[in-house]
Amino acid sequence: MPSPGTKRQTAVVVPGVSPDIFPWDKYPLPPVLYKYFPPERTHVLTQCLIRFSQRQVFEDVFELRPNIARFGNEAAILKFMEIDPVLSRHPPELREAVAKHVLNTPGREDAQIKQTQGWLTEPEMVGVLCLTEHPSSDQMWESYAHGSQGFVLAFDTSHPAFIGLRSLGTLGKVEYSDEPIPDFLTTYGVNVFFQKRTRYKFEGEWRSIGDSTDLNRRTYCALMVPRRFIWPRLTQLVSLPSS
Repeated sequence: MPSPGTKRQTAVVVPGVSPDIFPWDKYPLPPVLYKYFPPERTHVLTQCLIRFSQRQVFEDVFELRPNIARFGNEAAILKFMEIDPVLSRHPPELREAVAKHVLNTPGREDAQIKQTQGWLTEPEMVGVLCLTEHPSSDQMWESYAHGSQGFVLAFDTSHPAFIGLRSLGTLGKVEYSDEPIPDFLTTYGVNVFFQKRTRYKFEGEWRSIGDSTDLNRRTYCALMVPRRFIWPRLTQLVSLPSS
């Protein structure tokens, strides 16, 4: 199987099996998306910078690295070895023996999944900008705005600066499931960055995945005051300055 230090393809695309419709294709982009902030984060309004967070700061240890049910069936493993620049050098008989060993030796498949996931660096390198569909969620206020002491920014998703998020990375809706990824070789790809456990379903999250750490300074947003005051009135329309 793949060895460290050698570039590898992370998934074998099998028509009819691999996900050919990803979360960012399934759902229309809402006209407005929101982000909750605690009160000490008012600097986002003056500095006009919004963080793309790395995996290490997320609460869930499965963030960007969901569970996987199996490594792959025999056909997928053989296909993977056939297209791999190193493994393809071995004779077909040896590749078949390796595939059977992975699938039939107790514990070997689980070990292969763990080993292969460990070699994937992308989950540790990407940044995630987390947004939500919900501007009036009690649980979101409690979890991300210090129980109504913070504020919410509302982003016009039709604004050119916001649309630019698509050029920074992939923008899409998160799907929630407690089921593991069915198969590493045929269903594991960028889609895993858009899956979270159902305990987080209240977030109604949309996210942008990329390596950028700031949002275009000309983004337009609406500033919402905490709901304990005059929620949900939009009290001010803010055009963030370009400098």
